[in-house]
Order: sequence, then C-alpha cells, then structure tokens
Amino acid sequence: MKKIVLAICISLIGFYLSGQEVVTLSIDKIDAKSLSEGDVVSIKIHLDKTSFVLSSFQLYMKYDPAVLKYQKTKQVNGHLSNNWHDNDNIGLFAGLFVDMNQVGFKVSENIIICEVEFVYLGGETDLIFGTENVREGDVLKNGLTKFTDLTNSNMPLNFLEGCVCNFE
Repeated sequence: MKKIVLAICISLIGFYLSGQEVVTLSIDKIDAKSLSEGDVVSIKIHLDKTSFVLSSFQLYMKYDPAVLKYQKTKQVNGHLSNNWHDNDNIGLFAGLFVDMNQVGFKVSENIIICEVEFVYLGGETDLIFGTENVREGDVLKNGLTKFTDLTNSNMPLNFLEGCVCNFE
C-alpha cells in the first residue's frame, strides 16, 4: 500500500512540474568568421512570450573581455526603458528593470529586452547568463539572473545562451 501511495505522489508531483510554465531567455549567436578586429558587434538579449506579468528582473551576461569590449547599450525595449538601468563590469554586463508602479508588464509576444554593442577584439567567447551570486571575502557580487512577477515570486527560467564563435 505504501508503494502505491508513494507512486501516486511521485506521479502527481511530476504532473505538476511538467505543467509549470518556464520563461525562456536567449542571447544572439554571432559568426566570428564574419568579423574583423575593431568591428562593432550588436548582441540582442531576447525574452519569449509568457503568461507571467513581469514586475522586475536582473540579468547578467558573462563574456570574455579579451574578445569583446563593451561600448554601450544601444537599445532597450520601450516597455522597460523608463525603469531600466545597466552597467558593464569588464566581462559581466548587468541589466536591471524594476516596475516602481507595481503595474507589471505582460509579455504577450517575443521581445528583444535590449541590444548591447561591443567592439570585437578577435577570437571566440561564450555569452552566458549569470546563474549565481559570488562571495569574495566580505563582498557579495551579484551575478544571478532572475525574473519576478507581481507577487514577487521568482519565475522559472530557461537559458538559451549565445556566443561569438566560428559556425561550421
């Protein structure tokens, strides 16, 4: 009897988890063979359509500073621009959005969150989302990409990471 109850519980948990929506973030893939040193490269960060109402997010994109040199954030989605802040810390681009009015933003279609410009220095680099905060001594360095809804709950995320790399 215990085995049957356990099997039912596991099945129900699996059913619940399989039905949970996941928010997909992606970064462009750029063919390094089409670039020359000194070229300006625009890299877009995308957010797929979701039923969640977005309230805030912090996103981090790691890259190799020997390959790319940050120039500027070229464009931010119009729904996000009034409450958008970003910076670059040589190898780590950070973007922050906070809806101060607590109205939220419904992402009813796939959007580009932002477009970031870099100077290409040569070589290849992965473009990956930050997945953890790092403690160095007494200092906690943010690096965890997370999105929250109007209830301040974390949204489950799926990362499709990019690169500046040689396509085959």
